[in-house]
Amino acid sequence: MGALTGNWMMLVAAAVMMAAAMARLNSAGGRKDLQAVQRLTGCVLGSHWQIVFGAGLLSAGSAAYVAAVYGDPNPAAIVLWLSSILLFLVSGLLHDRKSHLWRRLLIAAHLDRYDWLAMAILTAAALLLRIYQLDAGLPAIHGDEGEMGMYARLALFGPGGERGELPLPYFRTAFLDHPTLFHFVQAAALALFGNTMYSLKLLSAIVGALCTPLIYIIGRVGWGRAAGLSAAWLLAVSHLHIQYSRIALNNIETVWFVILFVALLLLIDLLGDIKRGDAKTGPTMTTEMPSTDKQDAVLNDEVLTHQPSNTSSESTDRRLTLFVLLGLTVGLSQYFYYGSRLLPVLAAPLLLLLWRAKRASMRDLMVAGLSAIAVYLPLLHFYTQNLPAFLNRSRGVGVFSQEAIQHALGADAVWPDDWQKLLLHQIQENVGFFVRSGDRSAFYMPEIPAFDLVTIAFFWLGLGVLASQWRRFPAQAVLMWLLLGVLLGGVTTVDPPNAPRLIVAAPAVFVIAGAAIQQLYDMLPAVWLQRQQWVAAAAMLLLFIVTFQINFIAYFDHYARLQPFRTREVLSHLIAEHAATHRSVLMGAPNLYANHGAIRFIAEGSNRSDLFSVDEFPSQMEAAAAARQDILLIATGEHLDEMEIIRQQHPGGEFGEYFEKPDQIGFAYYLLPSP
Repeated sequence: MGALTGNWMMLVAAAVMMAAAMARLNSAGGRKDLQAVQRLTGCVLGSHWQIVFGAGLLSAGSAAYVAAVYGDPNPAAIVLWLSSILLFLVSGLLHDRKSHLWRRLLIAAHLDRYDWLAMAILTAAALLLRIYQLDAGLPAIHGDEGEMGMYARLALFGPGGERGELPLPYFRTAFLDHPTLFHFVQAAALALFGNTMYSLKLLSAIVGALCTPLIYIIGRVGWGRAAGLSAAWLLAVSHLHIQYSRIALNNIETVWFVILFVALLLLIDLLGDIKRGDAKTGPTMTTEMPSTDKQDAVLNDEVLTHQPSNTSSESTDRRLTLFVLLGLTVGLSQYFYYGSRLLPVLAAPLLLLLWRAKRASMRDLMVAGLSAIAVYLPLLHFYTQNLPAFLNRSRGVGVFSQEAIQHALGADAVWPDDWQKLLLHQIQENVGFFVRSGDRSAFYMPEIPAFDLVTIAFFWLGLGVLASQWRRFPAQAVLMWLLLGVLLGGVTTVDPPNAPRLIVAAPAVFVIAGAAIQQLYDMLPAVWLQRQQWVAAAAMLLLFIVTFQINFIAYFDHYARLQPFRTREVLSHLIAEHAATHRSVLMGAPNLYANHGAIRFIAEGSNRSDLFSVDEFPSQMEAAAAARQDILLIATGEHLDEMEIIRQQHPGGEFGEYFEKPDQIGFAYYLLPSP
């Protein structure tokens, strides 16, 4: 207080008190006082991990308070928020110290060098497929990518020009009510890889490839090595997953969080019942592979029994770190795509199943829940003050309205009288996604089936396998993942099947297909008595080749020829190319405007405007002359006649055309010198 007020008398008093305190501490009585204080704080505050966890809660709450009271963005808010994440992780590690948690997991999961090698190879293959021709405009930039890219630039470079006048907050929403924190992740990609759309797409490609080892772990832990290999491969080569791993949006990050969440659940279940250690003998943990084949050393493993060396009288079967990670996964995911809202819904029943099966204690559930809420707290507080930002998207795509039911069933449909017809329609449309239907959203092509025939066949077989295993937690988790994902992302939303919403459930398809392949592999010794390993290897190789070829052709051939938005990207680059010398005038309404997201990102800072009629062109020429620039007039296909009128009125310019297809013009342009 003396330092704050400048009162020298208070400073002198503080120095005297400090000297007296140090003298007391150096005496025998002082040391006894200190021990008493330590005992008291231990009783009040608990063990070390609880103190650190409490500090994490305090730090997260402080971050929310600072952001709400002192404004966002605030450096203190983001530092406190990041510190809370670190404190939660440290608290889990402190609790689990000396319990050999990670070694127990490796042993229980039977992960060996073959598994790590397989994960590395499959992840590398997935990354190669996601960056192949990525710099060639495949897929072409979507307007939403451009809008999010501009927010990423705002996060990186700050306000100015087309980026706006205000800095980007950390814990708010912006474009289409998406949380803004994702744009700071994108900003890191721009800083690392360059200020281009390729850098933002590369971020998605990396995250998409990182889904591969997680899906391998789910298949490996839940069913066996054959399931892990096949599930990871089917995801790696899936043209649907490739597409959403090449789009500079926040969809694929949400997919990664969902897969991580399920993987953590299966690892917790794998550790078995929570046991209390015996001071003399310690606990014994026995784990068994779910597969029935115990002979093959390549695609399966022997049953192992492990006796940990820890013999503490406290719980030696510690796993709190995994529950902290679960909570952080749920909380952090809420800062990405709306599909992340599936995670809290999925977490509630699955965590209760773990608790009922004695895989989790009530304290573990509380730690997971508090971690999730604390990390989510700054954004959650914003939502409580701005409820429409939380509800707008759900209202916009929800199917429970008169307008939505007419859109789905026709003008004669009435809500809620025709709810049964609507439900049947929604179920049929979404089931079709897992048969032969394609993505009807604006981000892919409905002409291309979402999954290849091989994946579909094994998926439906796998549903039978999981149905027969309904008492096993891995089957319960994956089936609930699939059903809740389809229900919330498909059945209850308009225009199904819509892959941006269903993509969170799509990885479950590969896991289920992998379970079917594992079951067939386990049956192999009964039907093929000799050289089962060679037969299995040949069948797996054939599976890899066929699925790779189907998906590669579907994406890099069929979609590459049919993909939309290519015209907009070429047009945007044309504007950027002439930005220094020309004022760009666009005749594209009602489908394309000068401030379209793709144009804003690619041609940021260019002088451009819309032209809605031929009569407005003279004023555009005057504006160009005032800026000492020439004119770049661009007309999309529906405005070519109007461009021809302007060409006749103002001859002498340079005319050019871009054809989207050999018989379909995308746009025409006219370079005209300023008068």
